[in-house]
Amino acid sequence: MQARVAPYSVTSRPTNTEAKVHRRAEGKGCALRAGAAPFVVIQNLDDPREHGTDLEGRLRSASQRRTRRVMVALCALLSWSGVTACGSAPTASSESDPVPAPGTSGLPSGTVAVSATAATPSTSSVPPKAVAPKPGRVLVVGDSVAFSVAASVLAASPNGSALGISELTSKAVIACTLARWATKARAVDGKVSDVPVCTTWPQMWQPELATHPDTSLLIIGNPGAQELLSPDGQWVRPCDAGYSDRYRVDLRDAMAMLKASSGRVAVTTAGYWRPPPSRALPGVDYKSFDPHTDCLNKVIREVAAEAGVPVLDMGAWICPSPDSCRLTEGSVMLRPDGIHYDGPGGPIAMQWLLSQLPD
Repeated sequence: MQARVAPYSVTSRPTNTEAKVHRRAEGKGCALRAGAAPFVVIQNLDDPREHGTDLEGRLRSASQRRTRRVMVALCALLSWSGVTACGSAPTASSESDPVPAPGTSGLPSGTVAVSATAATPSTSSVPPKAVAPKPGRVLVVGDSVAFSVAASVLAASPNGSALGISELTSKAVIACTLARWATKARAVDGKVSDVPVCTTWPQMWQPELATHPDTSLLIIGNPGAQELLSPDGQWVRPCDAGYSDRYRVDLRDAMAMLKASSGRVAVTTAGYWRPPPSRALPGVDYKSFDPHTDCLNKVIREVAAEAGVPVLDMGAWICPSPDSCRLTEGSVMLRPDGIHYDGPGGPIAMQWLLSQLPD
């Protein structure tokens, strides 16, 4: 049973839209198809200021073309007012149809009634959003940790099929942290590298995003040890204002770009850098980078919360605490150098990431 819509009439001080409809509907009979819907009063035909005295003659002289123009205007107004169903306009053959007798519709004498559906929102015609296959076609982007995970998965099975992935593509770049404002990086051994390619990740991602992957993973494994040269000439790490403020903008843009073209998106946190003795550089205190790892993860979580992107806490998975980072899974070394998931560790890491994805 449809709810009754309160009568609506053009007043002596109409809005612009109402006035336009009032002028075009002058002397016209109107009808919308809506079954046995309640009525909405559009005009008072008894008002001599608007219609003169020979109302019936003016109604019968209306042309089919102008009647249709009136119906378009009426439909637009009714849609704006909450009316949802609109039928075809009267044709020329309806010129002989009499104006409804006063009182037959239950409305005040001298009104033209327009049937309409109740102004109740309907979602029955809106199809539900399709759910992307999980994981389906997967795009991996990010830094060298992302690169190591994707490369190891692809080396283990074609397209990552062993993990249920239908197609795996990687646009991750070694030594690139999404910082578009830095073209130079300094490693912990003091070596400086030019990294101009790291500023072009939007262009690198675009061709793959144009295919609308089912799942996009932004894997960030940078532990904060690498320094970047800021535009003002300072070497900075994640806890420094010159780094975190700029990086926040980069992350926000990256997540927005991925969300716009992917079925689902997730971002990871970074783990602490814990190399085995055989891979550790002499004189480097790796735990001294932990505060920067924490600062980086803080920015990731904050931006992800703003963007509505799920966070896969890979950092906590690999390092539940600073003093208890996981080295192996069974007999498999997860991070041979203490940071990258090279070899068999890559598929294990990917399997965990996929298991954490929301539907």
